[in-house]
Amino acid sequence: MARRRPAQGDGGPFATGLDTSDTSTSGTKWWVIQHQSFYGMYERRNIYNTTVSSVSVPAPAATYNLLDVNMRVTTTKELKYIDFSAGSFNQYQEIILDNDSVSGGFGVNGTVSTSAIGIIRRPAIMVGGEPAESSGTCTQSFNAAVDKTPGTYDSGNYDTSTDIQPVLFELIKTCKDYCPNFETFLVNL
Repeated sequence: MARRRPAQGDGGPFATGLDTSDTSTSGTKWWVIQHQSFYGMYERRNIYNTTVSSVSVPAPAATYNLLDVNMRVTTTKELKYIDFSAGSFNQYQEIILDNDSVSGGFGVNGTVSTSAIGIIRRPAIMVGGEPAESSGTCTQSFNAAVDKTPGTYDSGNYDTSTDIQPVLFELIKTCKDYCPNFETFLVNL
């Protein structure tokens, strides 16, 4: 199994791993601390055209293939009345792929998981001197079909390291559908 991180950005804010604000937002007040992570396992599947199958016709050809993914996403949001002298900050969520790919892509099967949890710390939204937000946890599991490519699986043409980020983003967007507090910007692609 190949274990690697997807290609990193060009040194922008997602490449640093930590983004802090000035300390003007520091002090004893209501703060929101949010964490997020996910874990997924996947298998590549060929989808066959079964409408042409008969005794006289050979086995049907694969119309396309896709990654059949099972994901579990978790977010927590806590409200705390506390002093954070360092102010607001974000710690970007790092992800890692473990798979059988020889071309730097997803391969036939593998996992995608969090190697560093994403964290947001910021002042709570206040209304009338009280927090207008609430604490909570969301843990959801779901299945997704992503990375649809024509024909049977071809590691050399469609499954390379340059194809990883758009597919990961497709999965990340789906995480937000299941846990609305999941922040897509926090994931370092």
